[in-house]
Amino acid sequence: MNAASTSLLTEHLRWTPLSLIDDIINTVNALLYQSVSAVETFLLSSPPGLLGFTPPPGTIPDTDGDGNVIYSEKEEEEINKGIHQLETLLENGVDKRFDAFELYVLRNILVVPQDLVGWVRLAHHKNLDFTSIAPPAPTDPNSSGPISNAPALPPAHEAQSRLRTLRQTLLASHALNQTLQSEVSSNERTLTQLRALASSSDSKNPFSFINSSSMSTKELKDTASFAISQIGLIRSLIAQLKPKYVELQRQRQKEQEEASGDKMDVDEEIEGKEKKGTPEEERKKYIEKMTRRHMESSRGLRLNANGEVVGGDFEENAAKKGLGEVEELEGLVEGLDKGDP
Repeated sequence: MNAASTSLLTEHLRWTPLSLIDDIINTVNALLYQSVSAVETFLLSSPPGLLGFTPPPGTIPDTDGDGNVIYSEKEEEEINKGIHQLETLLENGVDKRFDAFELYVLRNILVVPQDLVGWVRLAHHKNLDFTSIAPPAPTDPNSSGPISNAPALPPAHEAQSRLRTLRQTLLASHALNQTLQSEVSSNERTLTQLRALASSSDSKNPFSFINSSSMSTKELKDTASFAISQIGLIRSLIAQLKPKYVELQRQRQKEQEEASGDKMDVDEEIEGKEKKGTPEEERKKYIEKMTRRHMESSRGLRLNANGEVVGGDFEENAAKKGLGEVEELEGLVEGLDKGDP
């Protein structure tokens, strides 16, 4: 039995010929072991006298709770030894006979003659064109190489390239099929939802006009066509309004920041630009402004023109602490003014 015949039979039967023979041999071995086990059970359940075991003269055999004579250790050992010999004898007979059976089946039954292998066409080979495949190069019986004028086989790299291209095409087709199946499922779900909305009689349903008897099919088509024609215009208007909306938001935020600033600081800056005082007054104003900003940013307090805490809910201790710091800073400023030459 050659490799071509084995491959053809495997492709046709969907299993290798050798696997059939192995299954037959395994089944016979299972039956053999079951038979040996049944023989062992029969021997151990039979009375010792039936098998020729007799107790020595002057001895009483052992019995079980029901009064039946039981085997001694020596008798059980002899029975087990005989069963083992029987099992070995049967195994050798099965191996010898079924080795010959395996050779006979592989050579005479599960085989396709060599001269017929190339002429066998299986059911799944129908409508396949094998003319593009070059036949194997004939060989000269007097030499070990092929005949010089025999047609050359295609290079191996070309066959591998074609096989790779076909495999990639198959994978791409499979991926496309999966994508299309997913799209079909998604469209089916969308259509189901739309049909449910269209069939609803609720007055709040925005799609209830589809089933309304007051509108004809032509009116519905005209309305839908008009709505579709306005989509481009709406998109262009949205694109134009987006930058303006962003700019408006930016200006509004800027105005809010300016409005949340301290009006007192702005007035002081304007007065300072219109009329500048002495260096001591300018320094005092600067220190007062920085102190006010520090108190408002770090303490979260709001101060009026006189430096008093106003507005908001705050703890009394925190307010007293803030006023005390302001008074200490004012005293520091006065001390610096007095110490200047």
